[in-house]
Amino acid sequence: MKPAAPEETTGTNVIFLENYAARPCSYLHFSPDGRWVMTGNHGGTNLNVYDASNGRHVTDLPSGQGYGLFQTHGNLVVGKSSRDYGLWRSGTWALARRVPWGEAGLGSSVVGISPDDRYLLLTDHNGHLRFRDLEHDRDFVTFTCPATWPWGGRFDASGTRIVGTSSLSQLAVWNLAELRRELARLGLDWPDERPGNGFVGEKSR
Repeated sequence: MKPAAPEETTGTNVIFLENYAARPCSYLHFSPDGRWVMTGNHGGTNLNVYDASNGRHVTDLPSGQGYGLFQTHGNLVVGKSSRDYGLWRSGTWALARRVPWGEAGLGSSVVGISPDDRYLLLTDHNGHLRFRDLEHDRDFVTFTCPATWPWGGRFDASGTRIVGTSSLSQLAVWNLAELRRELARLGLDWPDERPGNGFVGEKSR
């Protein structure tokens, strides 16, 4: 099917992204306030940001790869490369910082942000899902994906469950509330406040 030309959509709700052909995308995200559209492309090196009201191209964020996420309540955008990830401030699009993958290892990925914006959910190539404290850029919890390596993951709206995808024809679901009750019983639960600030479970010292 031939796509409609701009003049054929006058009076409709269709908005064309400016110079889209030069910035092809394989996925897109709306910012939580609906103001921005961010696109990325598998194999790309930038995140492309557009004004959602009119499709005007605003900026390209040099993430290194074409994958990124908006915070839910905050103003940060996270974009990944093979060596690190960058954090930009939406609206000004100024770079806040770039953070090496550290213990997660090269080629890791940011696949989710907790609903309260405090944790990043990372996947690594050792079959793990990792919680990284966004304030201190430090991993404080690691989950092993059963029988395979994780491809992606998301928090539910309450932040109490995580669902993970993999090469298996099934989803893995972690109930964080139940896990934390068991960890607390063993003295291994993480503190709610600033968990990445030097936290070590009592039984793991």
